[in-house]
Amino acid sequence: MMSQQASQPLRSRVELFLEPASKTNKLPDTAALVNVLEKFSEGHAAVVIVDSQERPVGIFTPSDMTRIRQAFLQDRKTPAKDLMSAPVEWVELSDTIEHALDLMQSKGIHTGIAVVTDRRSQKYAGYLYRSSMAKMLSAMLGPKAF
Repeated sequence: MMSQQASQPLRSRVELFLEPASKTNKLPDTAALVNVLEKFSEGHAAVVIVDSQERPVGIFTPSDMTRIRQAFLQDRKTPAKDLMSAPVEWVELSDTIEHALDLMQSKGIHTGIAVVTDRRSQKYAGYLYRSSMAKMLSAMLGPKAF
């Protein structure tokens, strides 16, 4: 059983772990497949597609690569919105890491999850990478937690 101290970081808010939208892992819903591939080549593990009001409407992750490869062989200008995984699962900035991890596990999400400012506006705020959460939680918990 984990100690009280060890479980505390799970109540930390999502915003502490966020890769902000300014890191440009997003594209407008008018983007083409080639734009998604450019983001992947820049090292992004996920690309979030947003509408004109900055709300996430779709997402590309490594699990979408099969569909992307097939479309790429046909036409690089295929609209990204025709290939994206939708609807997007997301959490709010004020949600807890525990909530985000529970949602990811229940939905079978392996790469990460989109983050919105709040439920009302649903404006894209950034991306929560599972690997970043694991590294930060490990550092916060320290070696005595295991």
